[in-house]
This record gives sequence, structure tokens and C-alpha cells, in this order.
Amino acid sequence: MDYIADTLGIKVTAEPWDGEADLPFYLADAYTFQSVTLDSVRCLFVKPKNKLATFPAVKKQLAKIAEHANAPLVLDYDILDARQRKALIAAEIPFVADGNQLYLPFMGVVLSERYARRQEQSETLSPTSQLVLFRYLYQGEKELYANGLAELLGVSATHITRAVKQLAALKLINTRKDGVRIVIAGTENGAALFKKAKPHLLLPVRKRFYVEKNTLFAPDGSAMKLPLAGISALAEYTMLDPPKVTTYAFDGGVNTFPGIDTLVDTDAQAEVEIWRYSPTLLSAKENLPDPLSLWTTLASEDARIETAKDELLAEIWKTE
Repeated sequence: MDYIADTLGIKVTAEPWDGEADLPFYLADAYTFQSVTLDSVRCLFVKPKNKLATFPAVKKQLAKIAEHANAPLVLDYDILDARQRKALIAAEIPFVADGNQLYLPFMGVVLSERYARRQEQSETLSPTSQLVLFRYLYQGEKELYANGLAELLGVSATHITRAVKQLAALKLINTRKDGVRIVIAGTENGAALFKKAKPHLLLPVRKRFYVEKNTLFAPDGSAMKLPLAGISALAEYTMLDPPKVTTYAFDGGVNTFPGIDTLVDTDAQAEVEIWRYSPTLLSAKENLPDPLSLWTTLASEDARIETAKDELLAEIWKTE
């Protein structure tokens, strides 16, 4: 579900479907079902328990399920080959597959409206732009030399040049020359600059999933020293109690760990966040993300968490 949310930029929620009992046994036995809301559109995700039957059979089965669903059906399957995808699209049967392929024709109007709104929204910072901005905020001085940032952030000089241009275009920084060196200064101070930047901030997390704790090991068998993330990291920075399920951050490939979207066992599983950049690049603590990047990953309606987030920022701005 995270893949759909990240790809389409919409809120996705899922819950058990209560209509399974009304289905013939052969259908209830062949599929698992989830009632899913994509933005404001409710649909029924249908996942085969075993290998797909022939296409004509699948088409008939889905048509039968649709009689009981009162919502668009989406075939949820791990691997679809090119022939199967072509047949499904030709039959206008929605599907999600492989964690990187989707066909949801019934979402066309909704997504068109969202795209039009998104075009009017603020430009999002690139990962390098966000790191440059956060580096400026952390160093606590009025100006920052752009020279040396490429080495510090592990990117090319071209990336830094583009980042500085983006930040300047968004009126978050001003620049001047000191000889051949470029000097950066925020258009606001500390908390005011961060507040101004909020509409442009990039979500550092690309994907979240759950893994068995015993899979968090390096190829040589040693435990991987992954930094904490999410509420687990927030609890380290503040007085918030740590969650039962520990969250870790990782800036490598999505397929490094075998994971699933569902939390099944709070004792045996851990949550992994895949980050767009190194979570500890700007951090003073090797086992925690830097506070501003961490803050950017946290979205919650829980008052305790919101209070802890405020505490996290207050610690940064207290020296102003």
C-alpha cells in the first residue's frame, strides 16, 4: 500500500472486507480480500492465494466477486508477466503488481483533479537542497560557505550548485560572492526560516515495511548498525515512551531486506524505513537521524507525538 501512496501521492487505508461470507466457497477459498480507500475512492483489493488461473477463468471469477463488492475491484498479484498485464489492460481490469506496476483506470478523474491542484502547490526541495538548508540551520551562523558542502554531503559540486539555485529561487536563502566562493545566508532566522520552508520540505522516507528482526544482519552475519528512526528515534530525543515495535532507517535499496506491508507479530518484527539520503549525514548522534530530517518524517494526530515534535524543534532553536 505504501507503493500506491508514494506513487500517486494519495492517502491509502485498508481494512478487512466484510463481504467474504457472502461469496461462494470456491471464490472465498481462492482469494484474500481487503477493502481499500484510495484518497476518497473505496475499492476491493482481491489477491489470489495461489498461481493465477487462466485469464478467462480469472475474468469470470472477478466478475462474480464484483456482484458482491459494490466497488471497483483491483487484482493484487505479486508477479504479472507482460502477456498477463496486456490482457488485463485490454479487459480494463485494474491491477497492482510487483510493487512497481499499477493500472487503476477508475482513479483517472480523481487523480486528474489532484494533479491540477498539485501543479498549483509549492515546489518540493531536492534531497541535496534539503540537506543544504538543514546544514545552514544547524550551523547557527548568519552565513555559510557553499564550498566544502559537496564533500560533506557526498554529492557533486553540480548538485550543490543546483541546490543553492533552488533554495534561492524559493526565497529561502540569499547568496553573495566572497572572491570565488559562494556565501549562503537565510532570508529568515532559525525557526522562522524553517517555518517558511515547511511547504517545500521533502519527505525523506521512500518506503516503510516490516521485517523479521533476525533478518537485520550484514552478509557476514554481524548485526547491521542501522540508526533508529520514526517514533523510536523521537523517543531517544525526547521524553516520549518508545514504541513496542522498533523502527530503523536505511538509505540503501528497497529490496535489501525481505519485508511485508503488514505488522503481524510485534515481538518478532521491526519496521524499516528506506530513506532518500543518509539519515545520519547531519546528525551529531551516529545511531539517530538528524532532528530536522526526523521531524519531517513524522506525521501523526497523536497529541503526545506532536508535543514531542515541538520539543524536538525547541531544542534546536533554544540557542537563538
